[in-house]
Amino acid sequence: MIQNKPNQKTEKKDPAWRSRGALEGPMRVANRMHLRATGLNDEAIAKPFVGVVHTHSEVSPCAMSLAPQAAAAKIGVEVAGATAREFSTISISDIWTLVHEHGPQYSLISRELIADSVELVLQGQRYDAAVTLGACDKTVPGMLMAMTRVNIPGVYVHGGAALRGWNNGELIDFYRVFGDMDRALSGQISESELEELNKDAMVTVGTCPGLNTASTGASCAEIMGFTALGTTSIPAVFSQRLSLARKAGEHAVELLAAGGPLPRDWVTRESLENAVTVVAATRGSSNMLLHLPAIANEAGVKFELKDMAKILKRTPRITSLIPNGPHALIDLHRIGGLPVIFKSLLDGGLLHSHTPTNDGRSLGEALADVALPDGTIVRSCEDPMQPDSGIAVLQGNLAPDGCIVKTADISQRTFEGPARVFEGDAEARKGIADGKFSAGDVIIVRGEGPRGSPGMREMLDVPIPIRQRGMGKEVALVTDGRWPAGTGGLCVAHVSPEAHGGGPIALVHNGDIVRIDAEKGTIDFQVSEKEIARRRAVLKPSIYWSGGVGEKYARSVGPTHLGAPTHSYR
Repeated sequence: MIQNKPNQKTEKKDPAWRSRGALEGPMRVANRMHLRATGLNDEAIAKPFVGVVHTHSEVSPCAMSLAPQAAAAKIGVEVAGATAREFSTISISDIWTLVHEHGPQYSLISRELIADSVELVLQGQRYDAAVTLGACDKTVPGMLMAMTRVNIPGVYVHGGAALRGWNNGELIDFYRVFGDMDRALSGQISESELEELNKDAMVTVGTCPGLNTASTGASCAEIMGFTALGTTSIPAVFSQRLSLARKAGEHAVELLAAGGPLPRDWVTRESLENAVTVVAATRGSSNMLLHLPAIANEAGVKFELKDMAKILKRTPRITSLIPNGPHALIDLHRIGGLPVIFKSLLDGGLLHSHTPTNDGRSLGEALADVALPDGTIVRSCEDPMQPDSGIAVLQGNLAPDGCIVKTADISQRTFEGPARVFEGDAEARKGIADGKFSAGDVIIVRGEGPRGSPGMREMLDVPIPIRQRGMGKEVALVTDGRWPAGTGGLCVAHVSPEAHGGGPIALVHNGDIVRIDAEKGTIDFQVSEKEIARRRAVLKPSIYWSGGVGEKYARSVGPTHLGAPTHSYR
């Protein structure tokens, strides 16, 4: 068990600080010159250097609370006796990327750019510790990947969620707007009515108000130790966030003085299993099932999709948080935040209690005095909202390395029908809009994996015309890419290996019978091994994306079931 270590101020030079190698001696005079040109004096240069990195920008409301929090974190670093150095990196709004043809390809790629750029600065500048701040979907795993890769003392700070809006006497959110978008498209309401609702739906900066990808990622960061317990649920606009960011800056310096814990102390098989358990219990974003193996990769831990199957099946859903219930993160905050969920899972015997938290205490120690579930927003494991997570991992000859399916609120967990194959998102959008499918079909959209898309497109426009025809539950959807939340019906995603490069999904022909069994955890197409071998022998080689960042990404990205990493396991 890791014990608490006393807080220490770092007022004297320590030869162990790695920044000293870039600053001391006559050969480093140019470095000291540059630092003085930035406004630092000899006293500041003599202290350890802490990088404070964020993704603040004006591309989305998610990121717009980060600069003030970064400024507060810098104060904390300085108060604790170190020198703060602020820098920023990119972020992309997944809302924007979803709505134009090539946008979805850039979202997952941005995760790698964030991780790589943070690594470049922290390593290139030889900073001694770090405070990282993120908010939107890919910024969270990108920051956690960078912290684990560099493995210097550090703290992650989540930007916080937005508050819900108010319309006609009721709270409204992101999902209400999407639901009314469908109603507008089908003529049930006018476009002007939709626009009036839209104006009221999001009234502050911050991420989505429920457990969407950003907050699900932050929940994983909190249970694993990257961030302080109880901080994820605090809204972006609460002034409390500034004091917490300041404390994070102080704590990063304390971790440096104490020698840890370091990020790779937090990223273990047990902590990863804890993170999956939290995703399952909250029915959080299934995107984290892609990101957690990528974070594991940075620590040299092989953690893949199949390792999550039992956890997802055994873990009950114990929360009623948006999008799977009426309550927002602010409601969770009012009853004690994520630790209430963690405590319920720990008492239910579903978490490893010995994993370290951000302050060095074991999880069991840190949760000892946490409040019990309120019974409405969070329940005990003995009285869950649902008996399982509503997410299942499938394997079979169509997906030898696994895929995922959301089973929540779907009465029919088995589906068998003829394949209707579309080569990519564009062909699928046109074909489905033109009605080129029938009830009972298994609609397969392939070539949308990390390498083939590239970037593992989240395909918003494919399911919409299906729902508009009232056939959401009469067909199954299968892809090596991703489906957006709220797709409806039996939707299989993350098929691995992907079509690009010859995964079995590339060998499916129109009319082949595909059987999906979410209860047994299987997905197969009923074609003989001999015929599969024949098809593989004549399969045309895949063509890489040509030009730009997509080509670079496609040539380096690994398989989905390992988190789509862009470098090998250590």
